[in-house]
Amino acid sequence: MYDELTKLAIALLIGSLLGLEREYHNKPAGFRTIALICVGAAMFTMLSISVGGLSNSSDRIASNIITGIGFIGAGVIFKIGNNVMGITTAATIWIAAALGMATGAGNFMLAWCGLATVLLILTVFERIQERLNVFHQRRIYTLFTKTYLEMLSVEAEMSRQRLSFQRLKEKQSSEGQLFQYEVTGHRPNLLRLDEFLRTNVAIQSFEY
Repeated sequence: MYDELTKLAIALLIGSLLGLEREYHNKPAGFRTIALICVGAAMFTMLSISVGGLSNSSDRIASNIITGIGFIGAGVIFKIGNNVMGITTAATIWIAAALGMATGAGNFMLAWCGLATVLLILTVFERIQERLNVFHQRRIYTLFTKTYLEMLSVEAEMSRQRLSFQRLKEKQSSEGQLFQYEVTGHRPNLLRLDEFLRTNVAIQSFEY
């Protein structure tokens, strides 16, 4: 009994520490959610070992934990416009279950090392990502032109600036053509594209 309580306490502590990081960043799955997932995964793992022993039953229960966590993770992924949000939080839910399973199996060293690695990724790597975003950015451009032909020169300029682009929307009206593009590339190249669009008299308006 003492062994089980120790595992639950460690799972609660690990889940709480990971949940605090998510709560601090105001994410959908915060302190209580992550702690519950970690403790729940630990309990299911302990039960699978107790019931299944060395049989295949323990493997099936463990795989069902992962399947169930997948449904929870899917619930925090949502789309705003053309941006998909919540993927990092969903991955955190997934890893919280893995940490709980490691704790429930009695592999405390793996659980603590896993927690340290996850916190490193969520904190230090976030700053690295911010620096990388300065060099590589993604924008959604909305442009309005008089005719379709003007967009051919715009696409040629995007290719000239070595930008990756995808046409998302095209709409024709009595006043002209509206186009929407998803453009990714280095920031200096995007700035040169902005200058091209500003100085091109065929482009009536654009925004991103």
